Amino acid sequence: MKKLTIALLTLPALLVGTTVIAGMQHDGFSKCDRDGKMEKHAQKDRSNYMVKKMSKKLGLSDSQQEEVQKLFSSKHEQRQEMHTQMRTLHKATRDLDPNAADYDQQLAKTKKAAANMAVSKIEQQVYMKAEMAKILTAEQISKFEDMRARFGEGRGKHH
Repeated sequence: MKKLTIALLTLPALLVGTTVIAGMQHDGFSKCDRDGKMEKHAQKDRSNYMVKKMSKKLGLSDSQQEEVQKLFSSKHEQRQEMHTQMRTLHKATRDLDPNAADYDQQLAKTKKAAANMAVSKIEQQVYMKAEMAKILTAEQISKFEDMRARFGEGRGKHH
């Protein structure tokens, strides 16, 4: 009888306790706050973060910070354009019909577009490196290259 009474009193307490814990917000994270979280990761915030980080590690002057910020903004616009082109290319690749009469021509056209995009991407990388070389001093460039090398080592090794 005592076990039944204890079980009947414990069950509602557990149900209430779990609903209270499930409804709590942990460190400001709530299920309804997704829009706010996404806004904090806007491009402007990311580029500001990168400029601050670079400024701290490389000792950038105010004018260098402004120039790097402008460079990152232009790079973002180029990346957006490249992203749009990539989506179009992927759609064209998916829409290829192997049974079509002009399949070989369509495939050649798609291959050429993919090759042009690859060349464009490499050109953008070279341009970015050249512009950074104009902004930074020789010592800052060597520190920046070390930063990039260490950053590249950590990619894909998430815990």
